[in-house]
Amino acid sequence: MQFEISFLLVFFISSLRSSVALFWAVFLLFYRKRASRILPLSIMFLFLGLIFLRNSFFRFPSLKQVDVFSPEIFILMIFLAPLMLFYFWSVLGIKKRLGSYLTQYLYFVVAVLFYFFYKITDEALLPFTYSINDILCCFSHYPWHVIFFLVLVLLFFIQVGTYFIISHKRIISLFIVYRSQNYDLNPLHKLFIINCIFIIYPFLSVIFLFYNNSIAVELLHNILVSAMLTVIAVFNLNLKIDLPKTNDETSVNTLHQSIFSLKADSKVKGINLQKSIVDDLQTSHLPHADRDLMCRIRAFLEKDEAFSSPHLTLDDVAAALNSNRSYVSSAINRYCGCNFKQLLIHYRIEAARQLLLNTGLDVQTILEKSGFNSRMSFYRAFKENVSADLSPSEWRNIQNQHKTNKPE
Repeated sequence: MQFEISFLLVFFISSLRSSVALFWAVFLLFYRKRASRILPLSIMFLFLGLIFLRNSFFRFPSLKQVDVFSPEIFILMIFLAPLMLFYFWSVLGIKKRLGSYLTQYLYFVVAVLFYFFYKITDEALLPFTYSINDILCCFSHYPWHVIFFLVLVLLFFIQVGTYFIISHKRIISLFIVYRSQNYDLNPLHKLFIINCIFIIYPFLSVIFLFYNNSIAVELLHNILVSAMLTVIAVFNLNLKIDLPKTNDETSVNTLHQSIFSLKADSKVKGINLQKSIVDDLQTSHLPHADRDLMCRIRAFLEKDEAFSSPHLTLDDVAAALNSNRSYVSSAINRYCGCNFKQLLIHYRIEAARQLLLNTGLDVQTILEKSGFNSRMSFYRAFKENVSADLSPSEWRNIQNQHKTNKPE
């Protein structure tokens, strides 16, 4: 009886991570709030759950040992890893071209090519390995097996590390913006923890492989993985990156895609908004020539509110700065994270937002003064950058109510 109880307990804990991963995958997939934003996470959890389930089937019901040398699993993990980056892009509202997504699978292409090269070596099959230590000990007799395995592990770590750095830099830039705007930092703290878990999990898994086929280590590993998956899922249930406590619904997509901090002066005349200079903290790392160019671009756009001209083009800006179109366009894309058209929209929608908050002008007058050439383009920009659910008039009324109800 004691053996049966112990066996059932071991079976339950060993299959826990697959059950947890599949549960959260389905739950997040059908979660009504922001389900589309966390779709990459749901897909990642689904595949992880299936991989964990596959490992459980290999080990149970007899708790038999499994062969650690399984390159196909690592290749699959390299294929799934880009979902980590796609998740951050989706949650932060960062829109990328199709090529940016496809580029992330270069790691997978390299792994597959190396796999085919490894297959044509015709090296004898590697004997059963209980851990990574066993694989390393086989180098003298099975060099291609060992090299291939180590390349896959190294490639996976480089891939995950790269995504961690990209996401970490984006989160740090958001911290700067949120602090300057007095927004709630709690969503960013959650996002930071999720990013740390994404980098901790691969290290934890490789450490586990050094002690694979040890029941005690496997149970501990499964409990930790289940806990990490649960933390990520729970944090995403109420992760509102684009809704700060201040009730100011300015899109985070606008905030993090521009190095410009647009701050309105309390005295508004038309759209003569007083804006801050380029934040030295965000531009101090730029080369002097690039920093000077970005300051000149900003000065040109703000002089006499040039951005409000509906016919302003990139050629106009380049000509005014005695530069060339390609250089100006490249600088804006590199340092603002958006193209020239999107940068103009950022300026114009901020001007419109301030006019809505601080004047009694009608919507048509506001969109014309802000530089929008049609009502449709203004409403589309307002939906993408300010509020997806409210019209400009409704949003203005709600903001005025907040001002009225705000205690002195």
